[in-house]
Amino acid sequence: MVVNCYEERAVVTLSEFLRLIRRRWYVLLVALLCAALFATIQYRTSGVYSTRTIVYLIHHNSNPQGAWPSVGSTDETLVSFAGTIVNEVNRGRPGVRYASEDAPLYGVGLRQGVRVTQSNSGGQWWSSFPRAEIEVQIVGPGRAWVAAQQQQILSRIVELCRSAQGAAWADPDQRITPLVAPLTDSIDHITPARLDLVVAAGAILGAALICGGWAAVLLDRRARRGAVVPGQTPGTVKSGGSEGKA
Repeated sequence: MVVNCYEERAVVTLSEFLRLIRRRWYVLLVALLCAALFATIQYRTSGVYSTRTIVYLIHHNSNPQGAWPSVGSTDETLVSFAGTIVNEVNRGRPGVRYASEDAPLYGVGLRQGVRVTQSNSGGQWWSSFPRAEIEVQIVGPGRAWVAAQQQQILSRIVELCRSAQGAAWADPDQRITPLVAPLTDSIDHITPARLDLVVAAGAILGAALICGGWAAVLLDRRARRGAVVPGQTPGTVKSGGSEGKA
C-alpha cells in the first residue's frame, strides 16, 4: 500500500511559523533590505518645489498715483482681459477645477505640473472672478525646473498683454500692465511632516514582514515537496512487504 508522507497544510501555527522563519531567515532579510532601499529612494525624492505666483493687471487710470496695489483691480474690463490672457496661456484648454481654489498642486497629489488660472472666489461647481489677477501654480521635483517654468510663463503673460493691446501698449496712460505681486514669486521646498514619515516607514516595514514571511513559507513548502527519499517516489512510502494495488 502506498501512503502520502507529505500533507501540505494551509494553516501554519505561530510556533511553526517562527521555526520556519528561523530556517529561512535569509528570505526575510532580502525582503527587509528591499524595503529599506525603497524607503530610502522615496525619502530622497519625497520633497517637491512649489510656487504660487500672482500677477496683477493694472491700468494707469485706475492707479493714477502709481501706488503698488495690494490686490488686483476690480474693473470689469481688466477682469475680462485677465480671463483672455489666461485662456491664451492655456491654449484654450479648460483648467482643472478643485473643491477649494486654494488647494496647492502638491496637496492634490501632483509632483510635477503647471496650473494657470484667473483668481476665483467661487468653488468647484461655480466661478466668480472679482479681481484682475492671474495665478500661476507650479510644482516640480527640482528648483531649477520650477524656476524655468515660472520665467517662461511670466514672459508669456507679458508678451500676450503686449500683443493684445497693440498700439495702446506704447501709451503709458492706456497700457494695461502686468505686475508680479511682491514675494509671490518665491519658490518653496515642501517636505513631508515627521509624523507622515514615521507612518510611511511603519507601513513599508509591515509590508516587508508580510511579504517576506509569505515568501519564506512558499519556499519552505516547495523545498519539502521537492525532497526525495532514495528508492522511493517523492511524497510516498511503502507499507508492508509489498505494494498494494489500488
